[in-house]
Order: sequence, then structure tokens, then C-alpha cells
Amino acid sequence: RLDYGAARLAYLTAKQNEAVKALVRFYALYSAQRRIGIARMNLASRERQYKDTNEQFQSGTRSHIEVTQGEGDKLQSELSLVQAETAEIKALMAFNELINAEPGAPQAVEISTLSANVKLPLPKEDVARALENNFSLRQQKLSLEKTRLANRSGVLSNYPRFRVDAAWRKTALGLLGTPGGSGNGNPAYSLGASLSLPFGFLGAQNYLEVKSLEFALRSAELEIENSVRALKTSVLSAQKDIELQVKSSQLLAFQVKAQKETTDNLLGEYSLGSASFLQLDSSQTKLLDSSNSQITAANDLDLALANYRVLLGEKIWE
Repeated sequence: RLDYGAARLAYLTAKQNEAVKALVRFYALYSAQRRIGIARMNLASRERQYKDTNEQFQSGTRSHIEVTQGEGDKLQSELSLVQAETAEIKALMAFNELINAEPGAPQAVEISTLSANVKLPLPKEDVARALENNFSLRQQKLSLEKTRLANRSGVLSNYPRFRVDAAWRKTALGLLGTPGGSGNGNPAYSLGASLSLPFGFLGAQNYLEVKSLEFALRSAELEIENSVRALKTSVLSAQKDIELQVKSSQLLAFQVKAQKETTDNLLGEYSLGSASFLQLDSSQTKLLDSSNSQITAANDLDLALANYRVLLGEKIWE
């Protein structure tokens, strides 16, 4: 029974690890595809800025330095787009390898989780759920139970052993109707007893084995205690990390929205000559950075939620 339980938990743990690996590759592909869209948006903004700068340079309202800077920013945006596309191809091949598809087979991935709807704070009762259901801790408990059984058997073998044997025998009737072997008594009874004491070399050996099992049992019990404390800390720390990531994601969503509105306004003002090159350049850079940070934050939050479910002993592949 214990071996079956341990084997089943080992299978579930391996399946859970594969599910986490799949999620990591999924989000790597999702991030890469999202970053291509952001890189294209940034390139379109830089191209418009470069076009306006050129036109205003021809009319004498922009300097040649601004034209050169605008061209450099546009070229850098083109390079960023190529880099994002290369990263997407690598992420796609890694993802296809995981699902046994052709390396270049196109995949459109979308996030369908409810990470944005996480209710904070996370329940403190999750600590008790983790202590009851965590796969790793359950495996350790089974191992401890096996160690206890081995220890109990070892202790019993070190005690004196008393043995009693009893027998009853009756011989069937002979050919002429008389009991066979009647001279020896029919039926016949016998009773015997023996006592074994664990003295001498074998007794000392048994004593050492029992002590070794006792030390192994105590060591396993201490490991369980340490694992319980570590699991409690991991769950509570994960809760705080998730709370921070949720708030960070909300802030980044606001920043991206505000920065996009600012950049769109500055592009209109720049084309009219009322905004400076540096103002627009700074706004575009902030929008690019905040957009990429938002993607990273969304991925990190979903992966953190998946790892949190792992701590709770949930089957994340379902």
C-alpha cells in the first residue's frame, strides 16, 4: 500500500513538473508574439516622427541633428522588430517541440486565465490546504511511515521470542477394523515450547540495527518538521508576492494607457511643430518600456499563480 501511494505521488509530481514546463514555454511564446506587436507600434511611431522631422527640416523649423536622431531611432526600432521576430521564432520552435508539432508550425496563443480577477488577500486557510495536499510533503509522510514500520519490526526482533507448538494425531482404522498403531496410543498428543534470547554476537548486531533504525526514524521526523515549516513559509511568501504582482500589474496597465494617450497627443503636436523632439522621444521610450513591462508582469503573475497551486497540491494540468 505504501509503495503504491509513493509511486502514485511520484507520477503526479512528474506530471505537475511537466505542466509547469509547458506553461513556461507557453508564456515565452505569448510574450514574444505580444512584443512583436509592440515593436511594430513603436516602429510606426518612429517612422511618423522621422517623416514629420524631415518635412519640418525642409521648411526650416527643425535642425539637421533632429533629422539624424530621428533616422537613428527609426533604424533602432527596425532592429528591435527583427529581434522580436527572431525571439518569437525560437519560442515557437520550443513550444512546438513540447507538443510534438513541426518546428515552424504556426501557433496562435491567447491567455484565458483569470489572473486579473484574483481576490486579495489570499485566504490564510491555504496554508492548511498545502500541509494536507502538497505532493512533496505527502511523499515525505509516506516515507516516514515506512521508516516507522521498519523501526517497529527491528525493535520486535530484538526482544526475546517465545514459541509454543502443539500437535494432535489420530490414526485411521486398519484393514481388520482395529485402529492402526494402537500400541502407541490413538489419538496421540504432543506439546513443545522454546525460548530464544538475543544474546551473543547476533544479539549485539540486532541491538546496533535497532539503534540505527531509531536514528533514521528521528532524522525522518526532523525532516518532516523542517519541510512543514518551509512549506508554511513558502505559501505565505507566495501570497505576499502575488499581492505585489497584482498591484504592479494594475499600475502598469494604468501607465501604459496614460503613456499611450500622451504619445498620441505629442505626435499630433509634433507634426504641428509645437512639441520638441526630446519630449516625443522620451514619451515613445516610456511607452515602449511600460508596454514590455506589462507583458512581463502578466506572465510572471500567471506563472506565480500556477506555482502557488503547486504548493497547494492542486493538479494544474486540469
